[in-house]
Amino acid sequence: ILSNSIGTIRNKRVLWIICIFSSVAPDLLAFFYHPGSIEYLSHRRYTNSIILAPFYVLAIASIFKIVFRKTYLPFYQYYLVSLISYYLHIVLDLITPFGSPIFFPLSNKIYSFDFIHSFDPISMLIYSIVIVFSIIFVFKKGKSFDRIIRFSLYSYIIYFFFMLVFKFVAFSNFTNYLSYHYPNSLYESTIPKTFWRWRGIATDKNQVLQLNGTLTVKNVKEYRDINDVPDFIKLNDYFEKFILYARYPAVQINENQISVINAIYSDQSYRLLFEIKNDSIISKKISGFDLIDK
Repeated sequence: ILSNSIGTIRNKRVLWIICIFSSVAPDLLAFFYHPGSIEYLSHRRYTNSIILAPFYVLAIASIFKIVFRKTYLPFYQYYLVSLISYYLHIVLDLITPFGSPIFFPLSNKIYSFDFIHSFDPISMLIYSIVIVFSIIFVFKKGKSFDRIIRFSLYSYIIYFFFMLVFKFVAFSNFTNYLSYHYPNSLYESTIPKTFWRWRGIATDKNQVLQLNGTLTVKNVKEYRDINDVPDFIKLNDYFEKFILYARYPAVQINENQISVINAIYSDQSYRLLFEIKNDSIISKKISGFDLIDK
């Protein structure tokens, strides 16, 4: 929308290309990591920082200013369009349960508003419409799809508030359940699982609780607290990196296995599994989204 308000069709197209590149730039590191690897879990750590973003954007805008020097657009327009697009990506990541460490490198803490799941089908449909018409606009001379882009934006905002209503209802159901069954528990967050489904996260003494259900509570699972993990596991590099990523780490401890999960996801999504024997680690692996363990 910002790029379409500036100059000629040619200038709009150039700025739109910058929009597209800058809006995906925070995820570029993800292409270098296997989705089931420990490094992939922290790919947002270096690129989703609101502190570092202006420096990244300075490099992006400088490159595009050189590449498209014949457009004669002032540098501040390159920078402004790129910066807004980059920050928009960070904001959209913040509404997902994965979250972002927005104050890195000053802090590794991950922040999230937990409104819409990363793979929510309706939001992905809206994104896809924007992407398709953005690409058409770049290659189709004399065309502008301002109305379609605006319609998509307004649709997303309406859907966003629609999901807020569902989150409030899920929060009410979860807290009512806890007040009756776990009166001493501390409620942590209401998380979008996928689409209309929600998950509640709570702690009770040394336990992490998962509360599942659409708009009702069912299938409550209990896990051990992270402090129950043996010291020789805590000193492992994989464990330290996993804990940095996991907003609500929870543990399952068996005789020969220790499993660490991020309680906002399923038991199998990004689960760190240690095989142990005689207080030593025999093997370790991470499970991803229906991917082969690696």
